[in-house]
Amino acid sequence: MKINTINLKEKIKEYKPKLKDNSIAQYIRMLNKLKDIDISNFNNVKDFLKDKKETFKKNVCIPFLNYANIYKLDYIKEIEDYIKELNVKYNKIKLEYKKTKKEENNWLDWNEILNIRKKLYKQVRSFDIHKKEKTKLNGQEKNILKKYTILSIYTYLPPRRLEIASLVKINKKDYDKLIENKSELKDNYLVIKNKSNMFFSYNVYKSNRIYDNQTIQIPKKLMKILNLWLKFDNGCNYLFATNKKQMSSNTLSKFINNIFLPHKISVNMLRHIYITSMVDVEAEKQKDKMAFLMGHSKFTQSQYLRK
Repeated sequence: MKINTINLKEKIKEYKPKLKDNSIAQYIRMLNKLKDIDISNFNNVKDFLKDKKETFKKNVCIPFLNYANIYKLDYIKEIEDYIKELNVKYNKIKLEYKKTKKEENNWLDWNEILNIRKKLYKQVRSFDIHKKEKTKLNGQEKNILKKYTILSIYTYLPPRRLEIASLVKINKKDYDKLIENKSELKDNYLVIKNKSNMFFSYNVYKSNRIYDNQTIQIPKKLMKILNLWLKFDNGCNYLFATNKKQMSSNTLSKFINNIFLPHKISVNMLRHIYITSMVDVEAEKQKDKMAFLMGHSKFTQSQYLRK
């Protein structure tokens, strides 16, 4: 028995109606990893996963659990128990605050990340991309500016996930019309009032049920870089596009990886590097220990704080 992909999107949507389309797409991508596996027995799935990373195992098993529920497979409890085991291992690793082998081999300090941005800035200047009289870019120049712009977004502001792939450019007046009816905020936006007044509006992202619409003010230095990028964007609706179509998260992920070569640094690792540079790890360990001994979560612990 193999994974049944016929009308899979619709079946997942019916089973989990609140699941976002991009999450459903991710579910289907991960289920396709099992397309050649005989899923009549869960041991076959575990054999396929045994040499894979813990995160990959989780990313496959959670969609597969939903698939098993949809098609009423007879080993649902086995999948649930396996996921619980994965969570225990994963949480234990996280609480050690240790780099993985891959992270250890590719890690850069935050200052080294900023130095890469400086190098890209020097390239922008060496090609005269920043000059007013420059009106057209060749492929190499466009790629340099794109790298500089994307890395600037991830470094002048705390790095988010891959939401910037879907940023839609919109003027402030049109955005205000959408704001009147929040149900119309169906995208992530770069809102432009004028060259010196812009902000990001995030509505489609992993934790939007917690934070809802997020408006992020853009620092002046980043605004200057965005204005330079906008000068050469050829009137496309999206801030970053592929053949005038919305850039996919996967495309953005590969593009970011390319910025840091020969180091293999993903957005996820970039976020780890940023937080590591900003947070006292020993203090976090102490918080974990205190939360464990007091029998509550770190979130609950933060609510007990008083000044």
